Amino acid sequence: MSEKGSGSGNAFDLATLRDALLKIPAAPPPPPPPVVRGLWYNGKTINLDGWSFESCRFDNCTFILNSPYFKLKNCYIDKTNVVQYGELVLNVVRLFNHQAGFPVPAEFSAIKNSDGTVSIGA
Repeated sequence: MSEKGSGSGNAFDLATLRDALLKIPAAPPPPPPPVVRGLWYNGKTINLDGWSFESCRFDNCTFILNSPYFKLKNCYIDKTNVVQYGELVLNVVRLFNHQAGFPVPAEFSAIKNSDGTVSIGA
């Protein structure tokens, strides 16, 4: 296969394109998440995505989690809290659990196909 395109007369050089793409600077890091400090949440529904919580307390709350972009630092989380995982986050959990080798609930497991393959997020 040639590195020169053909067909409509618009020739291109794949090596030149690759070199140009490698020169594009990396995207800047995202801004730091907004920080919430020292609050007590009781019986609330909290979307964790994009937030940072420090020294907060969570009792009987529902956490909504659709991305890995959140932080909890020095927070108290009692055992009555519930986490609702979005599909994208579940894909990471499923991949981890596929390698873990211990039983996990079906919603946190990869789909094991009859031919021995695994499906996640498909």
